[in-house]
Amino acid sequence: MRTFSTITSIALSSLALTGMSQAWLLEFFSTATCGSMGHADTERGGLPLQSNTCMMIMDGMRTMRLSELDNNCTVSLWPMSAGPCIDSDPAWKKSKTDLEKMGDSVALEDGSFCVRHIPSTGYAAYVCEDDHDGSDL
Repeated sequence: MRTFSTITSIALSSLALTGMSQAWLLEFFSTATCGSMGHADTERGGLPLQSNTCMMIMDGMRTMRLSELDNNCTVSLWPMSAGPCIDSDPAWKKSKTDLEKMGDSVALEDGSFCVRHIPSTGYAAYVCEDDHDGSDL
């Protein structure tokens, strides 16, 4: 009976973790690679299609790993000197489609992207466009 309980616990834990993997995640590294050990210097994330318009991140980051990006969302970066995100144009702004075409972006085996040579960091935003055209309102 104990074995069945253990198997059930493992199965439920796996299901919970599988659902969590669908959330988007931005990981920042002070190194020139996306951290082969998987330990980011700072990270920010959220639920699918959930925008976060201003996230403070550590200054001095050199690379960024982007995971589970939604098709209609963009990632933007501002330097620390720019102040809050929405008060100025971003130094860097890319969608998933842009990243697939970008020379400094490497698609990783797990479907995430590693972007090298990011501009000076301080703030990041993940913004999703509304899929509705307003005709159904």
